[in-house]
Amino acid sequence: MIQLNGRPVAGFALGVAPDEDANRHFFDRYSIPHAAMGAMFEAAGVPPALAIGSHIAFELVENSLKRSVTSIWPDSRPDAWQNHLGDAASFTGGLLASRALKGTEGGKVALTGLVATAGAIWMWNLVQKHSWKSNP
Repeated sequence: MIQLNGRPVAGFALGVAPDEDANRHFFDRYSIPHAAMGAMFEAAGVPPALAIGSHIAFELVENSLKRSVTSIWPDSRPDAWQNHLGDAASFTGGLLASRALKGTEGGKVALTGLVATAGAIWMWNLVQKHSWKSNP
C-alpha cells in the first residue's frame, strides 16, 4: 500500500473491516451509473474484454481513491466486496444492453435515458454532499 501523509493512496483494498462503515449492498443507487458507463464503453467501440477488464481494475483501486480524494465521490465510504461485484455486474449488464439495443431507435432513446439518469444520480448526490450545509 502506498501512503501519502499517512493515508493510503494506492493499492488493493477490497476488504473492509467488519465494523467499518462501508457499502455492503450488491446493488445500490450507483448501480445505474456503473451500467451507464458500460453502455458508454460499448458505444465508444471499446472491445468488451478491455472494457470489463478496465472496470475491474478500477474496482480494485476504488477504495484507495475514495480515501485519498474524498471530495469527488458522492459517497466516499469504502465499498465491501459485495458492492464491487455488483458494480462489475452492473457495468457488464450496461455494456451488454447497449450492444443489444444500440441498433434500434427505441434502444438509442433508452440508452440516452440511462446515461442521463446516471449523470443526474451522480450530480444530485454530489451536490447533496457539498451544498446547503449550514455555516456555524
